[in-house]
Amino acid sequence: MHAPLAASRILWACTALVAVTLSTELRAQTDVSAPSTSPSSASYDEAPQAPLDPIERLQARIDSGAVTLAFDSITGWLPSVLGALAVPVESQGLVFSRTSLQTDRVAPWAPRAVYFNDDVYIGYVRDGGVMEVAAVRPDGGTEFYTLAQQHTERPRFQRETTTCLMCHEARSMTGGIPGLIVRSVLTDRLGYPIGEVTEGQATERTPFERRWGGWYVSGEAASMGHSANVFSP
Repeated sequence: MHAPLAASRILWACTALVAVTLSTELRAQTDVSAPSTSPSSASYDEAPQAPLDPIERLQARIDSGAVTLAFDSITGWLPSVLGALAVPVESQGLVFSRTSLQTDRVAPWAPRAVYFNDDVYIGYVRDGGVMEVAAVRPDGGTEFYTLAQQHTERPRFQRETTTCLMCHEARSMTGGIPGLIVRSVLTDRLGYPIGEVTEGQATERTPFERRWGGWYVSGEAASMGHSANVFSP
């Protein structure tokens, strides 16, 4: 055998051996660093993400049967929901301006009641079709729900992603992020807004005399000077 030919065959054999060795090592590395993603190797027993806001938690308890809500013949689900969410009745505020979802049922003689704690806001209208709910998420943001005022064995809160956000996601009010709104408006005698007492949101920086337009305010605060309890004739 000629020396050049022998050297060529030896070089080819060594190259083939190295290639096989590298291929085996790469296959082994792939098996370790990239486990199979086939359905047979997937885990299906992972626990679902825990509910985040108070309404999700309450709904889960209703669905499991751990909580049973009682339906009142006059106020519907209101007393039971307030109790289940630890919202004090004493937190009640009354809004007579037609600035909410059920405008056709709100007026100076039929105000909308708002109840709240640190995490939940409940809107109730006498003879209204739904209760209006806003829940603050621990991870930021606000979720909006309605609860139909109809008796059923297991009531269900319906998440609202369109109607409520027409106001509660307005750039001029909440910067385009779903959030809570407190307005102060001047109304006519029927409760329809005819002007802003405070432009945009009323906040802790709003002068006290310009707060609470379209609301009823009583007690000692009535002597402090504010925009509540009045409407245009």
